[in-house]
Amino acid sequence: MKKLISYTSANTIPIKLVANQDLMNSIINHNITPIHIQINPTNSCPLNCTFCSCKNRDKSKEINFNLLKTIINKFSDMGMLACTITGGGDPLAYTYINETVDYLNARGIAMGLVTNGVLFSKIKPSSIAQLTWCRISLSNEYKINEKHLENYITNTNVDWSFSYVISSVNNIEQIIQAINFANKHKFTHVRIVSDILNVDSQEMDDIKYLIKQEGIDDSLVIYQGRKEYKHGNKRCLISLMKPNIDAEGNIIPCCGTQYAEKTPSLNYGNNFRMGNIDDIDGTWNYQEYFNGSICDKCFYSEYNDVLNILWNIKDIKHKNFI
Repeated sequence: MKKLISYTSANTIPIKLVANQDLMNSIINHNITPIHIQINPTNSCPLNCTFCSCKNRDKSKEINFNLLKTIINKFSDMGMLACTITGGGDPLAYTYINETVDYLNARGIAMGLVTNGVLFSKIKPSSIAQLTWCRISLSNEYKINEKHLENYITNTNVDWSFSYVISSVNNIEQIIQAINFANKHKFTHVRIVSDILNVDSQEMDDIKYLIKQEGIDDSLVIYQGRKEYKHGNKRCLISLMKPNIDAEGNIIPCCGTQYAEKTPSLNYGNNFRMGNIDDIDGTWNYQEYFNGSICDKCFYSEYNDVLNILWNIKDIKHKNFI
């Protein structure tokens, strides 16, 4: 349970939310702070995975660095404490990846990085050292280059992890290789997750059984199937607490809108945009949360359920009768 609390939020009870008293008070007072921002600085990526959940994006898009700095400043002034640099594409393909890390660090913002690691040579060791954590994306479709990764994971102050997507290609040997590599280099965890566009391609219980059969130490593994989800909440408060900024500078309510509709758009569509840089002040001043009722598939419903309970807490009677 400790691993789940620390390293994942999708389909989990939001213990980290309840543990943050200041954030809870801001929700109760209808003044939700954008405490954690996810930024997709570029749509470019060196890979072309068949299971990519945003494959229909315009891969030429990259956020203007001056615009990005303004966005960071606005959210920082409102209380942002953490930023995940992710995609979209692969953030290491962003022209200004090192400058972005330096700028966030100068503002005192904790950083996480999600990358497939192919372009690690683009990020300076000094930039890597400023990260809180880095999650390297893997799949059955391309082999881990251990020697390549070992050149960059030497900084022990960074929490390193893998996220391994189980696609239709059956390759238990590569999964085991990833787990053994993580064990050897003291990674925090290995998340094994279903292909979100084809959750029936392989059963997670079967994967777990095969790993156990090989006698592999899987104590670092988080097995995360994605068959279970709920319809979106009309009052999507996570959109105010943890929004996503796409490569065009648009505000998106979360990192999963590209597969939220019955027929996944595989892109951050117009239906899910909350505005842009000009709308940031008004959106948070007036707490203009996203209407998540248009989302057929939501993996953050547990978060929104708790957020809505806190939002409505002033209306609860007999509070002392716990």
